[in-house]
Amino acid sequence: MPTKGTKGRGGGADGEAWRIEHKGRRAGQVFINRIDQPPVGPHASIQIYLNQTSQGRGIGRLGYHLACSQSRYDVIYAHMQKSNLASARAAEAAGFVDAALPEERQRLLVWRRQSAPASVEPPSSASPVTGPQSPATTTADQPDHEQPPSEPQQS
Repeated sequence: MPTKGTKGRGGGADGEAWRIEHKGRRAGQVFINRIDQPPVGPHASIQIYLNQTSQGRGIGRLGYHLACSQSRYDVIYAHMQKSNLASARAAEAAGFVDAALPEERQRLLVWRRQSAPASVEPPSSASPVTGPQSPATTTADQPDHEQPPSEPQQS
């Protein structure tokens, strides 16, 4: 569900932020900021933070997908460490594709509205909570091998 955000975490005129809930409890947050960082230059950048107990349940891929589809931005980048395979898999399941140059230290993925999937398949027992104010809310409860580290990388 949309939230105010703070400086550097979706707050401000160019930012967007959502609280992620699972079974009525806070599971994390996802936010998009407009940043100016090489090699892309000025762009929208997404970050997702999940509580450790919420990791590995498909919540990350739903969070990426729902936030991007609800965002005002048509092109959104995700910066992460190359070793953060679980977050990369979650982002790719939400429609992100690799955009990094081989010499870059970080993994760089890009989501484009016109080429993104219309929906993301939740784990078998999960279904997103629908409604006009719930872009990053999920009721996922089955593991799907997504295990991002407890301290995600910031862009």
